[in-house]
Amino acid sequence: MSELEPAPAKNRHSAVPLTTVDDDPTELNGFETCLVCVNEWNVDFAALCFVAQRPDSQGIIDTLSLSVTTMEVTTYPVKATAYLYHGSSGAYFGSLDLRYFGMRMPRTLVFDVAEHCLPISTLIEVRFGIDGGGTPRIPRSPTITSVALLLVGRKFHTQQSVRIAIANP
Repeated sequence: MSELEPAPAKNRHSAVPLTTVDDDPTELNGFETCLVCVNEWNVDFAALCFVAQRPDSQGIIDTLSLSVTTMEVTTYPVKATAYLYHGSSGAYFGSLDLRYFGMRMPRTLVFDVAEHCLPISTLIEVRFGIDGGGTPRIPRSPTITSVALLLVGRKFHTQQSVRIAIANP
């Protein structure tokens, strides 16, 4: 996770609700079709912003699964990044590198993010880009046609206590 404020993205989209899967409160799923053409080098193009739609915001995200489809096979690896915002205030607090996808690469990636203790109420904006350069525009640029996000969370209770051991320096 990084701490620097992100540059504004091109093509900002509306929020997509993450809803429970089969009445299981630990799984939240969101899917939306979109048309995001990644046609410039080294620029983040916003796809979708996912937000949990449930009254109980207690818990953290254990795993995050990202699935992406494109209109045609791209010859360039497409970089995916999740920009993370506070659920209530909308303040930016970090980003996650969601790796690359493209030709001969997986279209669904699963990440263990439990160590970051991200609240289940985190707003997750997914952006795409292609690193490189050359011509002013990317030839045969890829178009993202849909994005799906699955969060598996873990609830915590106010009765839980955390034991902290501090070593003497």
